[in-house]
Amino acid sequence: MDEVEIVQTFDISAYSRLIFLPLNTKSAKLPPRDDNTYKPVKNVLSKADEIFIEGLEDELDDKIKLEKMEEISESDPKIINEKALILKGKVSEINPGSRAARIWIGFGAGKSRVEIEGEIVDGKSQKTLLKFKHARAAAFDTRDYEKTLSNDLEQIGRDVGEMLLKF
Repeated sequence: MDEVEIVQTFDISAYSRLIFLPLNTKSAKLPPRDDNTYKPVKNVLSKADEIFIEGLEDELDDKIKLEKMEEISESDPKIINEKALILKGKVSEINPGSRAARIWIGFGAGKSRVEIEGEIVDGKSQKTLLKFKHARAAAFDTRDYEKTLSNDLEQIGRDVGEMLLKF
């Protein structure tokens, strides 16, 4: 993880579920519409939740129930009656880099980069427990832009899951 701020300590085993709210992708800067990377970036952003969750699920491996919800209400029984964590986040950066530079130049030239900023919130109290920022970059991935960015985002999901299991 690039940055982690523990606002309040917690024990993940004391919680029965992790509620995932959709990633905010609106603030991610897009390439120009006429750029060949525009469509792949838009495609990845449209599937960002599913890609991120795939990595997160791989790491959590049934240690805590993961549930995706579009929104939550503080009066929801899942929030009131059960100990739930809520994962909120946004894609703060998505840069496809240059596939040609990765192929022909290498050594990190043209690398892609995806960055997520997020927080873990206690469902019942609505208090933030943890804030994080994490990015993944691909310097040697010569696959198409969409696959490279998807892999970056899935790896971030895995990293977040690994981090959560440390608590």
